[in-house]
Amino acid sequence: MALDKAKEIVASSHVVVFSKTHCPYSARAKQLLTQLGASYKVVELDVESDGPELQAALAEWTGQRTVPNVFIKGKRIGGCDATMAMHDAGNLVPLLTEAGAMALVKAKEIVASSHVVVFSKTHCPYSARAKQLLTQLGASYKVVELDVESDGPELQAALAEWTGQRTVPNVFIKGKRIGGCDATMAMHDAGNLVPLLTEAGAIASATSTPSL
Repeated sequence: MALDKAKEIVASSHVVVFSKTHCPYSARAKQLLTQLGASYKVVELDVESDGPELQAALAEWTGQRTVPNVFIKGKRIGGCDATMAMHDAGNLVPLLTEAGAMALVKAKEIVASSHVVVFSKTHCPYSARAKQLLTQLGASYKVVELDVESDGPELQAALAEWTGQRTVPNVFIKGKRIGGCDATMAMHDAGNLVPLLTEAGAIASATSTPSL
């Protein structure tokens, strides 16, 4: 049934926008979410083969037949005006953040805030090796343990969306992604890691390059 499908779509993503490609109000709502850096799923009802059925089901479910029809964390926000009003009142970003839709923005802010960042998991041996190497090199670095952070799953999904890498560790130096444990070790073996850490300001000098 179309109603069951609509509810499954809403449940499957932090933010869902039922839209139409030619609708200027849908375009405004999507543009706002994009400008805020939110992750969201779009269902274009004029493109989906069962779009008319979905739109009728949404009208039955929510009482709203027009688009956009915006849902955040399973809760209907409404159309373009309602979404804009929520943003103007300062309530949209907190709700998006609570829903985990702003994880990509948070991940990028974390990367920008430190010379070296390691997205890690406490039980991961590869993360442990990468952190051990950086520690032995005397580097200062920030660790984000994704299995400890309350929004760790959302951050990990955002990193996968951003970098194409879902596994940990995910190492960044001076805002540039190095990669996982193997990539970090290979960079060290090639003699390129310490100069990069020095350039980033993560270690005081490149006078020594401890070996593991």
